Amino acid sequence: MIRPEKKRSRNVNCFSDCGREARLEQLTRLAWSLRSAGVVLWAGAGERVKYYNNHYLSAGYAKAREGMSLIRPFEIPAGQVLYRFFDSNRARSPAEGADGPWWLEYEHFQTIKHFALRNGYGISYAARLFAAILYEWSEVNAWVACELTESLHAWKGRGRQVMSTGKDARDLPTMTPMQSVLEIYQVVLPGVGGKASIASNVLRVTKHGAL
Repeated sequence: MIRPEKKRSRNVNCFSDCGREARLEQLTRLAWSLRSAGVVLWAGAGERVKYYNNHYLSAGYAKAREGMSLIRPFEIPAGQVLYRFFDSNRARSPAEGADGPWWLEYEHFQTIKHFALRNGYGISYAARLFAAILYEWSEVNAWVACELTESLHAWKGRGRQVMSTGKDARDLPTMTPMQSVLEIYQVVLPGVGGKASIASNVLRVTKHGAL
């Protein structure tokens, strides 16, 4: 006897997607609480990793929520190189340009670069498309690569829609980063940028350039 196939609710995927971000939010908060208490979750056997920025996790998470979704905890070992776009009109040197929380891993930096080359765009414009960088925040006319001299906790996630305050007429009211197969993930380094920044203690400039 052939049994009739059960119909799948059209709302299943919707509820699945909506619930996924809520569950990830709960897990992220739990992970943050454990890290703040000094618990190491992913160290190797017999190894205890020391992270330089333990005390900045809460503020770093708040910063990540400003521009990312699906945020998750992320550990970056000393020696890894990260990339950052910055405004050379505001930062007088590559070291100053590196003094900010928003970063990219090599593969995502390369995704932006090669997309620009394939489509005849400037890298600066492509960076805006992928990372939703408003003109009021940055001219995006330079980049810097830095090696971590200390292991760091970080927050990693994909970009979310941001809203302009109207300070720069070149900005649209809202800006959404590239989605689907073209989306990239960004990294926020707690403690880097702003007052009492730890940038000079944890980052070493290895390369830089103008855009």
